[in-house]
Amino acid sequence: MKNKWIQNSVSLLSAVGGSIFTCGSLNQAAFALEATDLPPIPALYIIKKGDSLSEIAQKTIGSPVFTPNGSLARLLAANPNLALGKRLEVGSQLKLPSDRDASATHPEEVITYVVEQANTLSQIAQQLMGSPVYTKNGSLARLRALNPQVKNPNRIHVGDLIYVRNRELQLAANEKPKGGHFEKPRRDLASVEEPDGVRSDFSLGMGFQYFSIDSKDRATGQNATLLSNAAPQFRFNWDLAWNPRWSARVRVDYQKEEILSFDDASGIVLRGAKGHRIGFLVGALRTWAPGSSTGLFIGRDEEIYERSPAVKIVQIERVGLPTVSVEQSHVFFGSSSASIGGALMGKLYLPAKANGFTTNTGWQLRPKVFLEHDLTVFRARAEAFYGFGRQDSNLVEQKVQSAGVLFQISKGFTR
Repeated sequence: MKNKWIQNSVSLLSAVGGSIFTCGSLNQAAFALEATDLPPIPALYIIKKGDSLSEIAQKTIGSPVFTPNGSLARLLAANPNLALGKRLEVGSQLKLPSDRDASATHPEEVITYVVEQANTLSQIAQQLMGSPVYTKNGSLARLRALNPQVKNPNRIHVGDLIYVRNRELQLAANEKPKGGHFEKPRRDLASVEEPDGVRSDFSLGMGFQYFSIDSKDRATGQNATLLSNAAPQFRFNWDLAWNPRWSARVRVDYQKEEILSFDDASGIVLRGAKGHRIGFLVGALRTWAPGSSTGLFIGRDEEIYERSPAVKIVQIERVGLPTVSVEQSHVFFGSSSASIGGALMGKLYLPAKANGFTTNTGWQLRPKVFLEHDLTVFRARAEAFYGFGRQDSNLVEQKVQSAGVLFQISKGFTR
């Protein structure tokens, strides 16, 4: 009788653990109990419109589905309040068994945000997940897909529960959300499994700038000023975000220009007044909080230098210089679809050899303000900037100033 009870107990343990005991001794059963850790808190699945229990079991636990110990039976066992044929309530949670197949598609970790102040879903998306908000795959669209229980996104009431993917949160680990709280303390983003895909943002920009160069010839001491026309600018920018905190950037700039006047230029011939410049940079950006980021870049810019190959002749040279730059950007004010902010870029020009002269180490600071607006299918951005710095060579000392505007549109894709 005792042996029969032991064998039955071992068989029961085998069915629960998914393994088969080849020996029916009590010692082996006790060893199995000791070697098995306590089951972790089960993951949750948020029911979406059109879901069925069998489809959820197949997707989250794996095959086989309809066998006595298949994924459907294990899903029902983990949720004793459910039954086959019972209507699933959109937005409710299902507990998933901890022994689900590792090869199955596991649901993403979600946390619950409890609303404390009346709000809209777009404002919650902006605060918790950042911009863009209103694009096709923006934060609002992703939040609505995860919260089908929200019938009217413009009316979120006190006490409502909003589900958010932990990996998509853009709040710092110790930052508390406004107008609500998380039901349970969340983990730092650094400890959250990264998303399977990456996000690409492509942008095209067009604008213009004026610039002036005050130069002093080292040999003669003569001062002069170069003034430009409204030089048109064109920009291509590509940001590749591989997680919510880090992204890479590639940027190419093109500018066509003409020098219109030359101080103290009586009888002086100006050569190279018309021309164009191309610059590029590559680097990485670190996002600290929604709207706040720091970027470090290397690149190459073409800059203007003056030289005098003969009396009464001034030659304008465009010289390619290696650069290292740092940019800090911060949003000062943000609504559900628009934001206003500022940025400061510091750029270091490294020495280079040119046509008959050598450039010295130079620098430039460029503060700017910007306005961004999320539209239905893309994001629009307008910025105004002012720059100043020094670009000396072994022939001249040069102080440079510039000012201009740039308009950009960008489109994001996630893979």
